[in-house]
Amino acid sequence: MSDSTKPLPPGSTNAEEQLRKSASLLRATLDSTVNGILVIDRAGKVVEWNRRFAEMWRMPREVMESSDDEQLLPWALRQLKSPEQFLGKVRHLYDHPDEDSHDFLDFQDGRVFERWSLPQWLDGEVIGRVWSFLDITDRKRLEAEFLQAQKMEAIGQLAGGVAHDFNNLLSAVLGYSELLLMRLAEDDPHRREVGEIRKAAERGASLTRQLLAYSRRQVMESRVVDLNDLVSRLTELLRRVIGEDIELILELAQRPGRVEVDPAQMEHALMNLAVNARDAMPSGGKLILCTASQELDAARAARLGGLPVGSYVCLTVTDTGTGMDEGTRARIFEPFYTTKAAGKGTGLGLAMVQGVVQQSGGHIEVISSPGRGTTFRILIPSVDASLSHDPELPTLESPDPLPGGSILLAEDEQPLRSLIAEALGLAGYEVSAAGSGSEALEMASLRIEPPDLLLTDVIMPDMNGLELCQRLRERWPDLKVLYISGYSGDSMTQLQALETRANYLQKPFGPEPLRRKVGEVLRASRARIS
Repeated sequence: MSDSTKPLPPGSTNAEEQLRKSASLLRATLDSTVNGILVIDRAGKVVEWNRRFAEMWRMPREVMESSDDEQLLPWALRQLKSPEQFLGKVRHLYDHPDEDSHDFLDFQDGRVFERWSLPQWLDGEVIGRVWSFLDITDRKRLEAEFLQAQKMEAIGQLAGGVAHDFNNLLSAVLGYSELLLMRLAEDDPHRREVGEIRKAAERGASLTRQLLAYSRRQVMESRVVDLNDLVSRLTELLRRVIGEDIELILELAQRPGRVEVDPAQMEHALMNLAVNARDAMPSGGKLILCTASQELDAARAARLGGLPVGSYVCLTVTDTGTGMDEGTRARIFEPFYTTKAAGKGTGLGLAMVQGVVQQSGGHIEVISSPGRGTTFRILIPSVDASLSHDPELPTLESPDPLPGGSILLAEDEQPLRSLIAEALGLAGYEVSAAGSGSEALEMASLRIEPPDLLLTDVIMPDMNGLELCQRLRERWPDLKVLYISGYSGDSMTQLQALETRANYLQKPFGPEPLRRKVGEVLRASRARIS
């Protein structure tokens, strides 16, 4: 360090005092900057440095005060990922003292420094060099997170669009295979082939549901539930899934709070976590499910992706399995990323779990290291129990459909439109099928009496189902509607806001679910009228 702050000796001149003040100001300036500063002469000896440099490079004070680059350089090199590259740059600048330099340094502990180096000139000659280092680790991390978020959003939009088109195709495949099975005799040799077609379509439907869950473009059938009850209901099924060599342990808080979630989606998410835990414990182990209440303050909420401050219910799923390294842990929520062997997994399970949690207003994080197991921690906002109640999940199928009603159908996909018309016609309904919203309006203009039901796709090219319903209700305010869709974008968000989720059927579906849902909507409307 400089001796500029020492008292002046007796007899010192005013010029010396001014020089001392300038040196003091320089020292204060150097020590107040966020950059680490190192100044060396032409021979490579340390002339000046600030405290920030020593802190950033974690240099012992005795090494710094030695002013010996032969001691500083080895200390610096052993911290870097590419010491040879760093050393090569230093040697190059020694050989070319008038050059400016700018680059980045990656440290073995994950830190990243931005480095500048400029020559120090005096009377037209280079007398040394100034090195400046800025720790940009946090900035690089935020940039990486932003780029990752952009990539995931793009994949989510693609997934939602693919799911929409794919669900239309699957609805046709499922529907016509079911109609064929209904028409084939029990001993018909073709029943097996048709059954295999139906099974393949059902597997495809499961994949599209995972895509929609990942992209957060599904319609959530949310209700207020007690998370303890939801976990307890799954206990026996979880035990069958994980096997006898894995011990299932429940540590449920007495009153963790209630949450507003889609119970079916949340159960599906827990099953995915359990299956992953099972695969991580091939020789057996423990699977521990815990619930607890938790308060998030502003600092913790900000660290968790900007969650609102308040009360949350915490669900942790812990296994004693093989664990994950840092690289795997950073990618586990990416769609189609899997560590399983080919054909053993789609890579959508954890992406779906994250989508369900985030669409429920929550956050999921993972804690894991090799050989020390894995913990998934899920936080979901708690709700006031007085706002709602915990209805029983439906377990019985709806009653038989009510035949004899008139239905105005609007569906732009021709194969699916034909299937719906045929399936409902077989059930005794009178169906008027339109290929667009404008065509449905034209058909409606020729009617004197309203149809018993408007059955419309939500997403159509010329006019979406919401707009079609609003236009028709200008004439028939009490018109009943059943929405169908294989996608949940902006229009589906509006559908949820209008609280019409009870009158919604997710694609893909077969003839029987369709007829049951139509009967359910008509029965509910007739019950209100009576």
